[in-house]
Amino acid sequence: MSDTDIINTAQQDFNCISKKRRILSLVLYIVITAVLTQIDQITKYIAEQRLYNKPDFVIIKDVLHLTYLRNNGSAFGMFSGKINAFLVLTVIMICLITYVVLKMPLIIKYIPVYITCILLAAGA
Repeated sequence: MSDTDIINTAQQDFNCISKKRRILSLVLYIVITAVLTQIDQITKYIAEQRLYNKPDFVIIKDVLHLTYLRNNGSAFGMFSGKINAFLVLTVIMICLITYVVLKMPLIIKYIPVYITCILLAAGA
């Protein structure tokens, strides 16, 4: 076996491992995003059940309390009443975030970016 054959075999092995890591990264992204989205929806449901038409829930007197407030839009009420525009924007954002995850190098220094993308997608 020549040096060229060894190098080609090593390159093929690396490409195979790299593809497996990329697929694992994408599956992990999808699963964690789905789980966090469900947790978000569950906490919203619990908040509505416990706080709607009820007095504030005091955690620390004069410091921290929970109040029910309904926001039918996105951040700060943007797109309130414009559900179609809100849905289109949500789909665009999730596609952009997923694109970033797919193109991101699979190295340790990008883990904070990867985690940020997951959190953004779960909240988008």
